[in-house]
Amino acid sequence: MGKRVYEIIYPLSYYEKESEKGHLYGLIDQETNQLVCGAVLLEEDARWKD
Repeated sequence: MGKRVYEIIYPLSYYEKESEKGHLYGLIDQETNQLVCGAVLLEEDARWKD
């Protein structure tokens, strides 16, 4: 999946909404205090096939 396709599927507004729900998590570099990565973690997701 190209970067542009990813941004269409998961726009900034998606992360803002998930953050408001308490689902957004991030890893911060302790030396630089910069965000290293972020993720939305859900208990269930209709896209998962298990």
